[in-house]
Amino acid sequence: MRKYFCFAPTPVCQEQCVLTLGMFDGVHQGHQYLLKRAKEVAFKQNALFVVLTFRELPKAQNNLIITSYHKNVLLEQLGVDILVELAFSEGIKNLHPKQFLDLVETMFPVSTWVVGEDLRFGADRLGDPAFLSQLTQGRVEVVEQYFREEFSSTNVRRNISQGNLSKASFLLGRTYSLMGKAHVFDSAPFLQEESDGGFQLPPLTSTKTSLTLDAKDLCLPQLGSWHALVRLGEEYHDLPAACSISSEKSCFLTLHDKLPLPPTLFPEVILLSKIEKL
Repeated sequence: MRKYFCFAPTPVCQEQCVLTLGMFDGVHQGHQYLLKRAKEVAFKQNALFVVLTFRELPKAQNNLIITSYHKNVLLEQLGVDILVELAFSEGIKNLHPKQFLDLVETMFPVSTWVVGEDLRFGADRLGDPAFLSQLTQGRVEVVEQYFREEFSSTNVRRNISQGNLSKASFLLGRTYSLMGKAHVFDSAPFLQEESDGGFQLPPLTSTKTSLTLDAKDLCLPQLGSWHALVRLGEEYHDLPAACSISSEKSCFLTLHDKLPLPPTLFPEVILLSKIEKL
């Protein structure tokens, strides 16, 4: 999957492209329905499948369901050929919809836009499917929402924050997990929870491996400690671990074995059940 992180001033490919755009936070079942339809259209047209998305949410008060890294992994698994991931900057936010489209079509010869019926883009959210169809001479396929409000990022966030991870997994169409950059900071036993919701690092030991996972921008389940499984790649099986979530949006992982790991890695963490205090 080829990736671009800004608009290019010149074409980046000569092949025809089928393009869809959206935040796709969580890449839940509703998103997958749209993305799979775009992939089908691209296959029928022998075109490249292009996705344009954003690293940050337009609304600052909301937290992301998944990290940018996690979203990249999921989109590649869905067969995306080219990903454009933009920062939601003031410059992007204030672009008139026509300016936005011109920038996209400077990069890609778009044969068909495949978009959701709730699409809004450009300054003041003036761009919608009807506006897009008018500007592109009808080169648009509009996909109806998948079961409307049920499969929405808002509903996924609600279930995650309430600790209803089985419902969140159903909405996502896969097991809910955290995936992102982590750092091995040293070997330490299980983290001790303090009364203010923080965690105190106990004395170091050589019997366990501990990591910190960057989760400051994520919607997280209930604070405290969770039984978890950690996936570190094909060379390891799912590893039992404890995941401690603090009020500072920090995730501390304690693997039950001492492992030779690089200083920085990208694990996937599956939360199983809350560890109840004795």
